[in-house]
Amino acid sequence: MFLFVVSCVLSVGGALVGFTVLAASRTMSPADRTAVLTFACSMIAIAWVFGPLLVGGADETVDPRPLSLLPLTRRELGAVMFGAAVSSPATMALEVGLLGGVVAGWSTPLGGLTAILAMLGLFAFGLGLARTVAALMGLAQHTRRGRDITVLVAAVSGVTLWVGSQTIGPLLQSNNGHHSNVVHLMSLLPPGWAAHALLLSHDGRPLPALGWAIGVLLLGGGLLRSWATLSGRLLVGTTLLTRTGRAQHGRLWPRAIDPSTAAMAKAWRYQFRSPIRRSQMLITLVMSIGLMLLQVVRLDSPDPRIVFMGLTALLFSAASVFNVVGFDSPSLWLEFIATGDLDRSQLRARLLALTPTITVPVVAGIVTVAIATGEWSAVPAALLATPAAVMCLLGAGAVLSATMPLPAPDGNNPFARTAGENGCAYGIAVALAMGSLAVLLFPVIAPMVLADGATWGYAAGLAGVAWGYWMFRTGLRMGAAKLHLRGPELLAELSQRAAT
Repeated sequence: MFLFVVSCVLSVGGALVGFTVLAASRTMSPADRTAVLTFACSMIAIAWVFGPLLVGGADETVDPRPLSLLPLTRRELGAVMFGAAVSSPATMALEVGLLGGVVAGWSTPLGGLTAILAMLGLFAFGLGLARTVAALMGLAQHTRRGRDITVLVAAVSGVTLWVGSQTIGPLLQSNNGHHSNVVHLMSLLPPGWAAHALLLSHDGRPLPALGWAIGVLLLGGGLLRSWATLSGRLLVGTTLLTRTGRAQHGRLWPRAIDPSTAAMAKAWRYQFRSPIRRSQMLITLVMSIGLMLLQVVRLDSPDPRIVFMGLTALLFSAASVFNVVGFDSPSLWLEFIATGDLDRSQLRARLLALTPTITVPVVAGIVTVAIATGEWSAVPAALLATPAAVMCLLGAGAVLSATMPLPAPDGNNPFARTAGENGCAYGIAVALAMGSLAVLLFPVIAPMVLADGATWGYAAGLAGVAWGYWMFRTGLRMGAAKLHLRGPELLAELSQRAAT
C-alpha cells in the first residue's frame, strides 16, 4: 500500500510536469517548439519501452502466464490485459501529460482532431512497443542464449538512457550543428511523426499533419496486435530460440590430466555456462563502453593519453574477482571431500577463468575512447598496461576472496542479487582492496602516462607485466594459505546445508 501511494504521488507530479512542458511549447519560438516536442515524444517512447526492463516490471500485462488458469476466453483475456495496461498510475500520468500535446497542436477544430489522433498514435505506439519487447524478452528467457540477449538489451537500454540523459541537454542547448542533427534524427523515428503532426497542426496545416498522425496510429495498432500474438505464445509456453547444432564432446582443456589442469577445465567451462557469470561479463562490457563515452563525448580537444581512462573498467569487474570463493561455494565441498584440503589449484582456476570478464571490458573501453576522440597514439601503451592491471586485480581478489567470502549461489535468474548481508566490514575491506590496487598500479601507470610515447614508457610497461605477475603469484600464495588454515570453517559458513 505504501509503494502504491508513493507511486500515485510521483505520478501526479510527473503528469503535471509533462502536461506543462508540452502545453508550454505552444508559446515558444518555432525552433524551440520543434526541439521540445520532438525530444519529448521520443523520450516518452524510449522510457516507456526500456522502463520495465530496467526496474524489473513483470506484472500480468508483461507476463500473462499467471492468468492462464483463469476461465477466460482469448478476447476476455486481451480486454483484461489492455485495461490493466492503461490504468496503472504511471500510465494515467502519461495520458494526462499527452493532453499537453493536444493543447500544443490545437489551432482549428480539424487541427485539434489531428492532434488528438497524433497523441493516441503515440500512446498506442509506446504501449505496443513496450509490451512487445517485454513479451519477446519473456519468450527468450527459456534458453541460455535468450537470457544473454535479455541481459544485453537491458544493459544497453540502461546505458543508453544514462548517457543520453547526461549529453542530450548540452547538445540541445549548444549553438553548433549537433543540435539540429539530433532533432532531425529524432524526427525520422516514429515518435517524431507524432511531433511532426503537432507542429503542422499548430501551423494551421491539418491535412499534412493528418498523414503523420495516421502513420503513427497505424504503426501503434500493429504493435498492439503483435503484443497480443506474443502474449498468446507466452501462455502456451513456446520459445523464440531453439537449440541447434551437435553437442560437443571431448576434452574441454588441453591436456587436462592432473588436478591443476582439471580444475582449470572445470572453471573455464563453468565460466561460460553460468547465467550469472555470463550476465556479469555482458553488463560489465556495456557499462564500460557507456562510462567511457560519457566521459569523452563532450570534450573538444582531448589529450591522447585519455585512452588510459579505459583501465577504470576494472571497477566493474572487482565485485566478481573479490568473491571467487563465495560464488557457488557448495561445489568446493566436493574438492574438500576428495582431497581433504582446498589447494591452490582451485583458487587459481577460479581467478584465471575470470580473465576474459576483466580483460575484454578494459580493452573495449580503451578502444571506445580512441574511436570517440580519434586519438590512437597512446593506445599501444594503454594495451601494454592492461596485463599488469588485470594481474594485480586478480592478486588482490585472491586475498580478499579467501579472507571474507560471501555466499553467492548461482542460478537461472541473471538479475538475481547476491545472497547474504555484505555489512560494513566487507565494504571497508573492498575499499581497502581497491585502494591497494591503485597503489600497486601507480608505479606502472604513472611512468607510462608521463612518458607520452617515449621508449622508456614502454620499458616501464614491460616491467609492469613482470610486476603484475609477481603480485598475482604473491596474492595467490597468501589466499591459498588462508584457505589451507580456514578452509572447512569458511565452507561451513558459506553453505551450512552442505556442512551438515
